[in-house]
Amino acid sequence: MNQKIPVLFFSAILFTSSFGFSEAQILVTNLDHASLELRLAPSRVISEENVHLAGYINLIDSKGTMIKPSKDVRIFLESDKPGIAKVPELVTIQAEQGYASFFIETFGVDGSSVISATFNDQTISKKFFVGEKVPILPDTLDIVINLPSNEMHVSSEMPFSVYLIDDEKKIIQAPYDITIDFEYEDSLISLRDSSLTINKGNYYSWSTILTKGDVGNAFIRATQDDLNIHSAKNIRISSSLPASLDIDIFPKFVPKEVDRTVEVIVSLVDADGNPTLATEDIPLEFFSDYDYVGRIIDDKIKESLSTGVIKKGEFSHHFQIKMNLNSSPEDITIGASTKGLGIASDMFTTADAMNFENKLIAENKTMIVYTLEKIPSDSTTIAVYQIIVEEEEDEETEETAEESSEEDEEPITIPVISNENFQSKGSLQKINLISSDDLLLHIIESGKIESGKSYGIATIKSGKENGIVTLASTLKGVGSGTVDAQIINTLRHDKTKIFSPTGPNMILFDKTGNFDIFVISLDSKGRPTIVEDEARFLLSPVNEMVEIKRNKTFSHATLHSTSFIKGESSFTINAIPIGISADSDLETSSTYSTEPSAKIRISLPYSVMDSNAKSEFPGVIQITDFNDNPIHALEDIKIQLITEESDLLNIPRNIQILKGESQAIFPIMTNGIAGESKISANAKGAISSESSFETRSFLTKLEISTGGIIEPLPVNQPVTLDVYVDDENLEPVDGAIIQISSINGVATPTSITTDNGGIAKIRFTANDLDSFTSLQIIATAEGYLEESETFEFEVDVPEVLVEEEMTVLGLPEWVIYVGIAGILVIVGIIVMFLKKPKQVLEDEDEIYEEDEI
Repeated sequence: MNQKIPVLFFSAILFTSSFGFSEAQILVTNLDHASLELRLAPSRVISEENVHLAGYINLIDSKGTMIKPSKDVRIFLESDKPGIAKVPELVTIQAEQGYASFFIETFGVDGSSVISATFNDQTISKKFFVGEKVPILPDTLDIVINLPSNEMHVSSEMPFSVYLIDDEKKIIQAPYDITIDFEYEDSLISLRDSSLTINKGNYYSWSTILTKGDVGNAFIRATQDDLNIHSAKNIRISSSLPASLDIDIFPKFVPKEVDRTVEVIVSLVDADGNPTLATEDIPLEFFSDYDYVGRIIDDKIKESLSTGVIKKGEFSHHFQIKMNLNSSPEDITIGASTKGLGIASDMFTTADAMNFENKLIAENKTMIVYTLEKIPSDSTTIAVYQIIVEEEEDEETEETAEESSEEDEEPITIPVISNENFQSKGSLQKINLISSDDLLLHIIESGKIESGKSYGIATIKSGKENGIVTLASTLKGVGSGTVDAQIINTLRHDKTKIFSPTGPNMILFDKTGNFDIFVISLDSKGRPTIVEDEARFLLSPVNEMVEIKRNKTFSHATLHSTSFIKGESSFTINAIPIGISADSDLETSSTYSTEPSAKIRISLPYSVMDSNAKSEFPGVIQITDFNDNPIHALEDIKIQLITEESDLLNIPRNIQILKGESQAIFPIMTNGIAGESKISANAKGAISSESSFETRSFLTKLEISTGGIIEPLPVNQPVTLDVYVDDENLEPVDGAIIQISSINGVATPTSITTDNGGIAKIRFTANDLDSFTSLQIIATAEGYLEESETFEFEVDVPEVLVEEEMTVLGLPEWVIYVGIAGILVIVGIIVMFLKKPKQVLEDEDEIYEEDEI
C-alpha cells in the first residue's frame, strides 16, 4: 500500500480541481403532486364599498415548501356570497413566481363569505369577514359615576361622566352601544340627559348636572338593565344664599354716663356661617332685654323707612343707638329678627368710665379694635377703635385663692373718656389706622374719637381676594391695638380643576383617538362656581385654548392623542391662566397615565419566505380597536417598522396608513440568508404589534450514497454498484436522473433513472492502471438542486503490474522507498515548523506576563 501514496496524492488534487457546485433556481414543470394554498390577509375588513388587496394564492410540494412553476398557472376563484365579498374568476401565478395576489371587493354589507380556490382537482376555502365582530363582555361589571366634586352650590352646574369597569377596576371599551338610565333627586337637581349611551368603541359618556334653588343631599342612580348593574352617588348641595342673621355690637364696653352710644351691625350669613349678600330687601325687627333700650331702637326705626332694612346686594345693616345708661343693668342684649331667617342677638357691657385725669391712665391705657370676624369680599362695613384701661382684679386672700380656679382671670376692661378730639387728619394727627394688606382690606375713612367719647368709627372696604387681614389702630401717647378679619367670597373663582371623564388618574381615547378634557372653576369650598368674568386658560403641552364663559362653571375641549402622546406612559396637563390681570394662583396641573384604544396589527401572509427569492413578499399593516375590529384612520398614521435581524431581509423603515384607510401593504425582500426573526410595527398613540417569520432556501438538495460493493475491487471484472438518491430528509427520490463518469474504470450505463425506492443499479469495471478508481455521480430531479458526489474505491492490482509500471517510468524500486521516506521527513518538518511559532508565542506571552508582574 505504501507504493500507492504518491499516485493517490497527485490524482486527488487533479480530481477535486476539476469539479464545482453550481446552485441554480429550481423551476417545477410537473405540478401533478403540487398542493394549493389560499391565504387571506387581512381576513376582516370594514363594512364599506371598497376594494381590498387581501387574497394570496400559491403552490407547495409534498414537504410544504412553496414551489415556482416553470410556466403560468391559472387558479379559479369563487365567493359563495358575492353580494358581501366578490373575487375575480381566476388568478394567475406567473412563471417563475412563487405566489399571486388578488383583490376582494366589498359593498358595505355586513357578514362573511367563503372564498374558494381551485387548481386541478383541488379546492380549498377560507372565510372572509366584512364588518365588526361583537366580543363578549366580562361576567363581572360595574358602573362608575365620575364626579368632579361631591359638593355643589345651588343654581349652578357641573359636568359628570359614566363608564364601566371589570372586577380588576379596568375601564371597558364598549363593544356595542350601551345605554345607561338615571334616577335622581328631582327636587334638588336635574340632568341635561336622563340617559346616556356609551357608543361602540368608546369608554365613557358625559353630561351635565344642574342644581335648583334648595339645599340638601341629592342622589344620582345609574342603571343598565341588560347587564343588570347599577350604581349611585350623593351630592351635598349647599348655598351662599342668606340662611340666618348675625348681629354684632361695638364697642363691647360702654360708659354709663349720659348720652352714650353703641354701633349695631346686623349681617346675613349662609348655611355654613359665612357672610353673604341679600338677594332682595330684607326688613329687620329689633328687640332688647332692657326696655329702655328697646324703646330707643323702636323710635330709631320709625325715623325712616329705610332704617332697619338690609338692602338687596348688601350683606349688613348698621345703625347707632344713643342711650342714657346711668341706671341700666350691667349687661344689655340687643336682638334682631326677620321672617324666614330667625333671630340673632349680641350683648354689650356697661362700665364705669375713666377720664384722662385718672392716675391709672398713665400706666395702663391702651387701644382695642373691633370689626366683624368675617367680611364678604367687595363690601363696606365699619371698624371701631376704643381707648381702654385693663385693670387687674384686687389681690386675692389666701383662702379665696385656694377656692378659685387655677386658670388666670381676664383683666377688667374700663373705657376711657377722651377730653379732646383725636383725629387722623391735619397737623394734629394722632390716630392712625393701618391694614396689613390693602388688597384684602382698604381703609376708606379712619374717623376720629370726639371729646367726651371713648371710641371712634372707621369705614373699611374689602377687596375681591380671599384671605386673613390684620387691622391695627394706634393713638399717639396712648397705645395700639389689633384685630384680625377674614375676607370671604364663597362663590369666587378660588381654584381650578382639570377633570378627566375616565377618572382622576387615567386618560383613555375613543376608537378615533379623541378624548375630552374639562377645566372647572371652583370656589373656596371646592364647589363648581360661576365665574363673574371670562376665564381663559392655555392647556400645555397640547397648546389648546379653553375659556370658561361668564356665568358658566366649566369649559370643555376635545383633544386628540397625537397632540401629546410621544411614547410616554404618563403625561401632565397644565391649565395656565392667560389674559389681562390673569391670576397665577388659578394655575393648576394634573398628571395622568394613558392607554391607547387602537392597535397596530401586523400580519405576514407568508411567515416562511424563500431566502433566495428574486421577487418581493407582502406585509400587511392594519389599525384596529381592542376587539381586533379594523377602524378608519382619522389622519395619516406614520408607522415605524423594525426587524430584529436586519440582515435577513429588507423592509422600509416607515410606512403610512392614509387618512380614511384602515390598512397598508409594505414590500419585503429576502437577502439570501436563512434564519428566524420578528418584524414589529410601532405608531404614536397606538399599541404596537409584532409578527415572527423564517427565511430559508426553497432550493432542496439531493443526497447521493452508494452500496452493494466489496473492496478492493477486482481488476478487469465487472461488479454491481447500488446508487441511492434521497432528499434532505433521507426520503427516497424516484425519477432522479443519474449521470456517471469514472477515472481508471468503466461504468455502464452512464445515465440512469432511480426507481420508486430511489435506487439505480450500475455495472462498474476497474482497470489495472492504478490501485484506486473513482466515480463522479451527478443527480438531478425536478424541484431539487443538482447534486454531485465523488466516490473512491480501492483496486486489487497485482504486485507485478506495479513493478512494471515503475520500470516503465524508469524508476528503480529503491527510489520508491526513498520517495516515501522523503515525504515522511517533509511532513515531519512541516509539523515541527507549524508547532514552533506557537511555542515561541507562548514563551513570549509568559515573558510579558512576568514583566508585568
